[in-house]
Amino acid sequence: MTGVPSGPLATGKLATENESSRQTPILEQNFAKQSRIIRQDSNIRLPIPGKSVHSVVLPVELPMFRLIRSVAVLSLLAALAACGSKEVKRINPPDVSVQSLAVAADSATLSLRVHNHSDVTMTFGNFDLKLRLATNAPFSISSNATIEVSPHTAEIIDLQVNRNSLSTDALKRLEAGEMVAYSLFGQVESLAPKSRLYDLSFEARLSAVPGKPGEYR
Repeated sequence: MTGVPSGPLATGKLATENESSRQTPILEQNFAKQSRIIRQDSNIRLPIPGKSVHSVVLPVELPMFRLIRSVAVLSLLAALAACGSKEVKRINPPDVSVQSLAVAADSATLSLRVHNHSDVTMTFGNFDLKLRLATNAPFSISSNATIEVSPHTAEIIDLQVNRNSLSTDALKRLEAGEMVAYSLFGQVESLAPKSRLYDLSFEARLSAVPGKPGEYR
């Protein structure tokens, strides 16, 4: 019958087993730290402490692979954004003002500045306006002339007006070098890209153009 060892031999064996049991958690903790700091650039097999017949395979993720994956994701997002977004073309009311008024002995030409505030090219026509000089009664200006204006630009259109419709008092003041207020109001029609009537109203001042008798701006 085999007995339980006693004495110094038994005490030494017990102490060795206790020391081994204390060291095992420490080795496992060191292994966990080591596995976290190892660079993940290849398949690396690390032995498990106390179990040399087994191994752990760390995952492979090269920096170049991560870069390629990020670029691919960004490219996909950009393509989806391009497909999902559509540029909106806005159409806004135009402005019409007096560019110049040229008065001759028996005729008068009114040059209008047509400003297109839209994001698309507009065609305007069928001008039905009234012009007031100073405080005099307004006179009518009608024309079927058309003008095409590019986005966010202005073009000039010349309209013939009745010389006798102009206020004699306002013309005398202009000829004398005074500034004369004017009001331009009425309607103009947009013919393209869609038909629509716009109400207009603009106020400013006219004065003589130096070196050009009979021309006012």
